[in-house]
Amino acid sequence: MKPFERFFPRAIMAPDNLAGTSGSHPWTDVGGARGYLWVVLAGSTAATGMVLRAQQATTVGGTGAKDIPGKVVTVADAGRDYRAYTISLLPGEMDTANGYRFARLRVEVTGGTTVSVATAFLGTEGRFGSMADERPAEVFPPVN
Repeated sequence: MKPFERFFPRAIMAPDNLAGTSGSHPWTDVGGARGYLWVVLAGSTAATGMVLRAQQATTVGGTGAKDIPGKVVTVADAGRDYRAYTISLLPGEMDTANGYRFARLRVEVTGGTTVSVATAFLGTEGRFGSMADERPAEVFPPVN
């Protein structure tokens, strides 16, 4: 089995400089894999804080958006450049009993000037075949 058949990006937030604002990647259906991982790459920063907020919703449009319990990370290491953060997610950690099946990561930057940041949302162990088969449009096909 090739690595991209086991895990593959499900959504991305393109590199950007966030200055006292927020950014997020699109809402993603989490029914197609057994587990997920957000990878956040933070570059040069002059901000005093950043909050990584894993959220859930009932529709791809974000209806009923709320935080996923235990998945909100507050980064308070001002002036610490070039860091990587990871947040894992199992579909069972979401409020599926009430119809929540879409997830996204929201990055909120507070204070200071900017944080250069990009995120990727990786799915692992696809339930219906290769993870690359259902790749989003902004992710190029894998190189074999």
